[in-house]
Amino acid sequence: MNVPRIFLPNDFLEDFLATAVKAKRSIYLQSMNFEAGETLLKIEKVLLEALDRGVRVNINHDWVATVFIQGDLAFLPSSSRDKRSKGKELHRKSQEIEDNLRSRGATIIITNNPNRINHLLPMVRRNHTKLYIVDEEVAWMGGVNLFDAAFEKIDIMVRFEEKSIVSGLVKQFFMVNSLRSPVNYKLQLTKTESLFVDTGRMGSSIIYEEVMQKIDSATKHIVFMSQFVPDGPLLRRLIRATKKGVKVDIITSSKKSALFTKFPTRLTYLHFLRLLPKYPLITFTHKSKGVHAKIISIDSTYAMVGSHNYTYSGVLFGTEEIMIETSEKELVNKIEDFAFKD
Repeated sequence: MNVPRIFLPNDFLEDFLATAVKAKRSIYLQSMNFEAGETLLKIEKVLLEALDRGVRVNINHDWVATVFIQGDLAFLPSSSRDKRSKGKELHRKSQEIEDNLRSRGATIIITNNPNRINHLLPMVRRNHTKLYIVDEEVAWMGGVNLFDAAFEKIDIMVRFEEKSIVSGLVKQFFMVNSLRSPVNYKLQLTKTESLFVDTGRMGSSIIYEEVMQKIDSATKHIVFMSQFVPDGPLLRRLIRATKKGVKVDIITSSKKSALFTKFPTRLTYLHFLRLLPKYPLITFTHKSKGVHAKIISIDSTYAMVGSHNYTYSGVLFGTEEIMIETSEKELVNKIEDFAFKD
């Protein structure tokens, strides 16, 4: 098996574009967000050239992209006329790119178009998957969304070329909206890799349950990396692991992150900080900038990487997610090294 390669956001973009330029049959992109900017213009150019060559182009993005502005969810219209104007113009440009691609033959699917309730609660039942595939031979999956600000974060994309892994990811790409599975599921892709899929069932997550089981199995060391600090049942499992002598490294964004300074997510952060002194086996690290990677490793033996933030709210909201679990030693080591890299 070819050991998968790991990329930071901008390195991933360069690798994806270099591969997509040579595409002969198909290019598939899936992201929660789809927002005009330098990144999307670079991708649009390559996709238009591919369409002119007769390459099939499919794009999935979630409806919630229409209420995001540069990575921030606009629950309510801004009180600032300037911000409202900039947001409106950004969405107009995004739609223009989408219309241009459609007019040249691209298939674009909007996932989870909302009912009236979802308009009021836009984070309920979202498709949070990030997946990029060329010619059904190379696939990248991880945490990177299609908007400029996403490429400024500490994030991870994993490149897979193993046929059985790519085939599983291709199959998953098309399982959206009415084609998605009615149940969460696991696919054994290779001897060392499994794909876990949450299909949008509110209050249910096979990924979250698998992570908690793996935490319970830990005997030495757990590495947890997310833009959110752990909460809910998963936090309780991490604390329980420390009582068995397991060391836990928790790695997250800069203290300046809006998740730690603004209501309501600041409350979770403050609760976590209050608990921390009681558990000396937990080492808590803030990176110098925003984290968007979602990683967990257990005893340097297992690791998971993908789109799930490991938050209990994501479970309750019925977020669609994908994660790959690996026990391939070299890949596990690469994922751990990524988490600790300055």
